[in-house]
Amino acid sequence: MKFSAKPRVRVVIADDHPSIRENLRYLLDAEADLEVVGVAKDGVSALQMAMGLRPDVLVIDYELPDYDGLSVARALRGAGHETRVILYTMTSEVVAYAKRPEIDACVSKAAAPRVLLEAIRGQRTPAQTKHPRVLVVEDDAEIRSVMRLTLEDDGFEIIETGDGFEALAECERQAPGVVVLDLGLPNMSGLEFATAYRQLRTGKAPIIVVSARYEGRQVAKDLDAAAFLRKPFSLEELSQAVRRAAPVQPSPTSLGL
Repeated sequence: MKFSAKPRVRVVIADDHPSIRENLRYLLDAEADLEVVGVAKDGVSALQMAMGLRPDVLVIDYELPDYDGLSVARALRGAGHETRVILYTMTSEVVAYAKRPEIDACVSKAAAPRVLLEAIRGQRTPAQTKHPRVLVVEDDAEIRSVMRLTLEDDGFEIIETGDGFEALAECERQAPGVVVLDLGLPNMSGLEFATAYRQLRTGKAPIIVVSARYEGRQVAKDLDAAAFLRKPFSLEELSQAVRRAAPVQPSPTSLGL
């Protein structure tokens, strides 16, 4: 049983993917100060629930099978409802909607859970900053996963891969703000990746080299890397190195992608 000194924040969830709906319900109901009072799978149901239940917050996917999240938010505002609306989406272009009067926040589905929880609670201060995208290039899946979770907890958006060629393709798609690079990669070594990366038009991000190799520090120096971490390194060392390489920059959006 949950006990809270203050009334719980009442939330309606709207998403067309069953697994996302249930994961969100589980996440929010685990918080003592939050309560999921309704779950919808489309825009019409979301609007009906929001108008009937009058929740404090509506967490709604932008892309729904009938009406998108922005249209639902407009309908709510037009009816005079003060429910706070949070767009929860994987579509990066939707971040611009965070500036619209109908929307209180816009949160990426790829963001750490605490970002959504902060948005629901109306804690916008942490969201006034925007963390850069970090590309983690590490062939050991277990190490890569731990690195990703650590940096996500710090608020960074993570792209991960275990192959240098895939990493170059990711850089072409969208430039990272920081690259965390293992030297011992299959198919293409870390040094070969870094050399190719610097030749890209967008290849300007600081590189943090991680390696257990004896010559790793010298390679990092030759690459003019922002930092070198010898394996095994602590997660705190990783976190500090990434933060130093890419300081958090102010962001004009409320809770961005």
